[in-house]
Amino acid sequence: MNISDISIDCSGGAITLPARATELDGERLRVLVRLAGDERLRNRYSEYADEAAGELGIEREELDRYVTELAAGGFIACSVRFGEPDKKPVSRGAAKSKTALGRYELPTYSGEELAELLERDGGKYGQLVDECQRVLGRIFTGSEVSKIVALCDALGLEPEFVLLVCAYCAGKGKNSVRYAERTACLLVEEGIDDAAKLSEYIKRKERYSSIEYQLREMLGFGERAPTKRESEYFRRWIEEWGFGIEMLAHAYEITVKYTDRAALPYMDKILAGWHGKGYTTIDEVLAAEERFRAEKAASPDSPPPSFDTDEFFELALRRSYELMGNSSKIVGKNQGDGEQ
Repeated sequence: MNISDISIDCSGGAITLPARATELDGERLRVLVRLAGDERLRNRYSEYADEAAGELGIEREELDRYVTELAAGGFIACSVRFGEPDKKPVSRGAAKSKTALGRYELPTYSGEELAELLERDGGKYGQLVDECQRVLGRIFTGSEVSKIVALCDALGLEPEFVLLVCAYCAGKGKNSVRYAERTACLLVEEGIDDAAKLSEYIKRKERYSSIEYQLREMLGFGERAPTKRESEYFRRWIEEWGFGIEMLAHAYEITVKYTDRAALPYMDKILAGWHGKGYTTIDEVLAAEERFRAEKAASPDSPPPSFDTDEFFELALRRSYELMGNSSKIVGKNQGDGEQ
């Protein structure tokens, strides 16, 4: 049977709960029903909360936490102040110190502070919490709501940035608030502290992952993870020099042609030459190769010009490679690097 809403007879009246109430566990659903059915508790929470907690068989602190979570989840509109009345919200920018793990030490808000922050500026933090819950696919606990709010209120990040961080983490299969919090703090340390910078960062990461995957397939890695040295080659070629898969594939073909294997140091020298000459597209490389062949045909007796993929350059590279002997084991299609 599908239930769109729940009506419960209470004190001569009826209460209606949202369909999403079916997502709640037993304790939170009990609290929601109690709030919906007890007008005194809704209107004068501080006065009757202890009584309600006793009747529910839970501690007052637990009841406060559940109510905060229900408010953050959008199940109730909450203007209740929890906790000690003399505490004030931590001001923006208060979280400046860092731990050894590189995380900022974000504050933990009391129930009263959190309720006030969720209502501030037209409820923008409450809306942020709702969206983050949707993106991460789960209902947050009170402490998790506090972490999301603290990223904006204490660290000074914009809600759009925090939401994008959650979406980025969810895309990686990480749906915990702790992971999102740590990711946000690490990004800030790298100077990525707004939505525009984060969007660009994500694009670069996606590009790198796509090209690296194709490169590993081309090199015959299979399921083997690259070694530290191989990863450094990949990072330099893709991130630092900005080469796409076409350029890498062409360098790979030249490498195999002259070494009969996927010799990464050899391939690196080819790519370094192209980078030094400012070549960024495969068309530029092919055009330069064609010019070299034309010049060689026109002047067969002249010394070969220095071009990264001409025969002279390739032979010089091959001699250098042979001088390495077997002391530097290079990755082949079915062979690991062997050197970390």
